[in-house]
Order: sequence, then C-alpha cells, then structure tokens
Amino acid sequence: MTFGQLATEAGHWQRKYEACPDWSVGRCVAWAWQDNIRDLPHLLGLWLAGGVWIARRDDLSTADLAQSLASSCRGPEGGSEAWQLILFSSGSTGSPKVLVRGWRQALHEADAYARRLAVPVGSQATMLVKPWFGASTKHLLAGLLGGWCQSLGSAALAAQGGGGEVLYATPSQLMSLGVAPAGSRGFDWLSLTGESCPASLWPLLQSWATDSGRCLNALGASETGVIADQVLSLAMPWQSFAGTPEASKTIDLVDESGCTLADPTAIGQLRIRGSSLIEGQLLYRELSWRFQESEQIGSQMVFVSNDLARWTKDQKLELLGRSNQLLKRHGIWVDATPLRQLLEQQPEVRRCQLFGAAEGIWAWVEYIEPTSKALEDLAQLLQAQLTDQRLLPHRLFATTNFPLNGNGKVDLSRLQAAGSNPAILNALVIDPAVILPDEAWPLDSLDQAQLVAQLGNINLLWCGAGLQALKASRPSGVGLVGLPFPEPPATWPHQVDRMALEEVALDQVRELQNITNGDLGETVWLGGYSIKAWWAYAFAQQLMVQGVAVAGIILLDPPNPFSGRLRWGWRRHLADRWRRWLKGRRRSESWYRQRAYNQELLGCWQPRPINAKLLLFTSRYGRRLPLRRARWLQPELVWKELVGARHGDVVQDFEVSAIWQAEIWQRLLSTNNSSLSMADRSTAPPAEAARHGNLSPLVPER
Repeated sequence: MTFGQLATEAGHWQRKYEACPDWSVGRCVAWAWQDNIRDLPHLLGLWLAGGVWIARRDDLSTADLAQSLASSCRGPEGGSEAWQLILFSSGSTGSPKVLVRGWRQALHEADAYARRLAVPVGSQATMLVKPWFGASTKHLLAGLLGGWCQSLGSAALAAQGGGGEVLYATPSQLMSLGVAPAGSRGFDWLSLTGESCPASLWPLLQSWATDSGRCLNALGASETGVIADQVLSLAMPWQSFAGTPEASKTIDLVDESGCTLADPTAIGQLRIRGSSLIEGQLLYRELSWRFQESEQIGSQMVFVSNDLARWTKDQKLELLGRSNQLLKRHGIWVDATPLRQLLEQQPEVRRCQLFGAAEGIWAWVEYIEPTSKALEDLAQLLQAQLTDQRLLPHRLFATTNFPLNGNGKVDLSRLQAAGSNPAILNALVIDPAVILPDEAWPLDSLDQAQLVAQLGNINLLWCGAGLQALKASRPSGVGLVGLPFPEPPATWPHQVDRMALEEVALDQVRELQNITNGDLGETVWLGGYSIKAWWAYAFAQQLMVQGVAVAGIILLDPPNPFSGRLRWGWRRHLADRWRRWLKGRRRSESWYRQRAYNQELLGCWQPRPINAKLLLFTSRYGRRLPLRRARWLQPELVWKELVGARHGDVVQDFEVSAIWQAEIWQRLLSTNNSSLSMADRSTAPPAEAARHGNLSPLVPER
C-alpha cells in the first residue's frame, strides 16, 4: 500500500466517523486489530476524527470500558490545545495494562527519532514490527512525517532486496530471519525495539548492515517514551547497550516507596519526568474501569516505570529488566547480569530469559539442540562459575525456540505459564538442588522459599560430593537439599574446641527448623560423602536432640574417625605442616586450609551411637571405617561394599555412582519408619561379620 492509498482510505474513515450524528472528539470505539493493511487506514481515520481506539483481544469485553471513557478521557474539542488518546494494551507478561497515550507523546517520540536517524525524504524504511502503537508509534509517525518510503512486513523486506536506509525490528524477528541472504544490499540503520539484544545476535546484525551501518537501540518502556538510546557501529565488536537520557526527560532511580536512591550505583525503578509521557492508565476497580491520570508536577508529567536500571560510571543508563525479572534480597535488587552473561556466552545458547519467581530465579535458555545431558552440564557450569550463589537458578529450562507474540517479541506470558507445564513448549527442565548458605546463614524470605520448595514428605539432606549425581537421578516426591560444611574461621590457628562441630551443627539445626516452621517432612534422611559424611552424622544427632525423628543416615565411603591420624593432635599438626610445604604444588592454599580444618573438627569430635537406620557404602579406601567400628554406631547397619572401587571412583565413576544412587532412592522410597528386615541387616562378608561381635563403647585405635 502506498502512502497515497493510505491517506485516501484514512480520509474515508475520518469522514465516516464525523458524519455520525452523536460524534464528538474523545468518543471511544472498541474493535479488535485484525490485519495491518486493512485496519491501519481505519485507525488513522479514527484518529483524524478525534476518536479513541481501545486495543483489545477478542475475548475481552470492552463495552463498559468504552462507556466510562466517554466521560473521563476527553480533551478539548477544538483549538490548539485539542488532544486525542490512544489506548494501548501493553506488556508481554501477566495481565495487560491498558495505557492511555496522547498525540503529544507520539509526536514527540517521532520527532526525536527522526532527528536521531537523520535520513532524507524518500529514504527506504522497512518495518517488521506491527504498528501496534507502543514503541512502534514513533517509527510509523516518523516515516509519515519525514516522507520515508515505508514498507511493512517480511515480504516487503524480500521485495526490497534486503536493503535500504532503515530496518525497524525486534531482536526476535531478526533471529527468526537468520543471516541476511547473499547479495543483500544491507541497511544503513538497524533500529531495535521491544526487548534486550543478546551478544549472540551481533554477527547476525552485522550481516544485515552496510559496511558503515549503525545500530540504534532505544531504551525505555512505551509508556514513558524514549528515555535513552545508544548508537553502536556495526563494524565494531559487541558492547553492552546503555543510553544517555534524552534532554527533554529528567530521570532518577527510586525505591518502592518512591524515595530517590542515595547510593548512585544501586538498582532502582525508573522515575521519568517530562512533557510527553502517557496520559494515564486504566485500572479495573470495584467491577468497573477507572481512568487514573499520570501525576502532574507543574507542567511536567511524572511516571514510575516497572523497569529497573542503574547508572554506570560514565553516567550511562543501563536497563536491567522488569521488576518481575529480578530478585530482591534484604530489600535490595540483585543484579542478574552475571548469570545472563554466563548463559549467553555458551556456544549452544542463543539467548536466555530470566524470571524472578517467589522461590528464586527461573532461567529459560533457547538452546540449539537441547538434551538432558546438556542441561545438566550447564547447571554444573553455573554452580562452578557463579561467584554469587544467589543467582543460581532454582529451575532451569531449555527449548529450541522461544514463543513469540503478535508484536514480534518473546511471549513472556507463555514462558511463565510453561514453568508449571514445560511440555506445552516441548521444553526440558531440571531443578538444581538448593545448597544452603554458608555457616553464617544470612537467610531471608527468598532463602526460605527456596528451601521449603525443595522439601516434601520424604527428604534427603546431603553434604559434600555426589549431590549433583543424586539430583540428576532423584525420583519425584523426594526432596533434596545440600548441607553446607563449616568453613575455617578467619582467626583459626590449629586447635578448635572439642564441641565445635556439635555446636555448629546445633546452630544450623535450629535455623533450619526456624525457616521450615519445624516441618521437615514425615521421613528425614541425612547423608554425605567422605569426611563430610560425618558432618551429616553430627547434624542428624542434633536433629534428634531437638526432637526430630531421623529415619536414617547414609555414610558414603567415610574415613575412620577413630583412627590415631585424627585422634592424636601431633599427627594432625604434622599433616598440616606437610600440606603447607606442598602449598601451590598441587592445590590452592584455601584447599589445604579447609582440609586441615576438616580434620581438626573431626579429630576433636567422636560420633555417638545413633538410634536410626545406618546405610554404609565402602570402597577400597585404605582409611575406611571398619565394620566393627561401624557396628558400635548401629548394630543393625546395612553394609554395602562397592567392589573394586577406589575412594575417588565412588563419586567420579558413572557406573559406581549409579549403584549407590539406586540403593539410596530404594531405601528412601521403601516403607517409611519401618525397621530393617533381617535380610537387610548386614551384607558384609560372613567371615568378617563373625570376627566382630557387638562392641562396647570404644576407645581410639592405637
């Protein structure tokens, strides 16, 4: 459709509306947008006649809305002060907001946009975004007022030979187009809108541009107009987008109470002041629609957006996402940029989308070929490389293609809905096991939500290696939570108090009971690997002291805590000296320090017999706990020998790991709280069992 045809048809609709006997400026009309070419002239004619369009979905009744707007949303009917409204059903997630946008905002945006591009009359512009009168209004009106040759849709893009002065699109639309076909003329400007642009898209953008092409990224929600933008040369390497606030807009960052943030580096909500923002928004209150005008201070309109941002060192404005996409800890927004960058740096990940759910982050990744193994590897990489444990996703999803909405943006509402039913998007999902915070346990509501979300009627609290393997094979209905092992205190020398391990365990048990309101499920098991298995044992002892019924303890190839290597202080001191001498040759200083502290804690602590099931796995570990010592802890223990396996193989060898995993889940899912059958009581070799009877309270081995 040419501009001449557009003007002719728009004039037809203008005259049709103005001929209505009861027509007046500000009259509301509600109809569903069906087709760009058919409906665009209709809408322009409605505007020219001074009408208000209500953008709606077919399933949304707007009769009462139109009736209430007729009396509340009306500007002067004539003269230089006359203004008209556009109602825009905004947002990609949740219930749509109904925002009232005026001509003054639309024209201001169009003028600023046209001045920034500075393309001459007759320039060829291709618009992939539907003219849905959000951010796309500025481009549509800039083309009309600037005299550009405007083409709409991907078919027009192909007809123009993939070139021109301006290509206006969302990052998702460009990703769906792929690399520009061979022979494309390229564009002088790539103008992005609607959503963030991942670094992985940069080579694709370069393919659509001329050698001197530039990329314009407009920042800010449509209700505020363009608040900042940035021009990047497509011939240069990728750099993150950050913009300078527009001269006509005053911007500050505020907290949820509306107070300006004192910390210049803090994350806050955008508060924008200017002469051309939205007129207001429609709120559904008490079974009717009501118009709430934007706050006015003098001649300035004021609007607080849900967008979260921060200032960079050079006073650029960096948008970080919407408030439903970031986490808040202790009243402070947490920057998810490290997680987002780490995900997007992976070769197989095209882009990611984060959601701040009540229990933590839900991370979606658009994966080239998603598999369960790839998703598990990605989760392990995140746990290894993210220094801020708060950013570890509570749920991790992978799908081949993100769904798009009618505006060419990622359909966030469909992604969020698929969180509870990933199958509707053919998505894979894993729930990385939650690892509780360190010894200090700086818990808040998010920590509590993450922990409680992992617990069920049957729960396993695990310490040390093997957690990821258990997580991957965990059956449904079983909760799995990682227990932290105490770290060396800053002033730790070589000696610790004899009761240190029990006291630390008692403190964490009390904290655990507090945040779970004492509900750890009907069946609680605890377990761990190697020396950290004894931390789980100490934790179980303190749970029982607090009156919690512990169903059983799993010791995965633990060392012998009664040996002289740990009991005698001079042996521990000598071993610590030896490790210090080897420092830097094989391991880091922190590793040797932690190792020495682990042995010091265990050497000053002795496990007591426990009235719970005891499941013990052993390998060919030379320092393993012998059966006669284990029987003193629990005479009816279940002894499982991992034949041929060395200590490290227990958690590193896939086949060995699968054996003890299957046994653990079978035990947890078997009849709860029942005593072990006679067949379970010991599978140790008969000759060894015959040599060792029940032991009296033992003394350290000599």
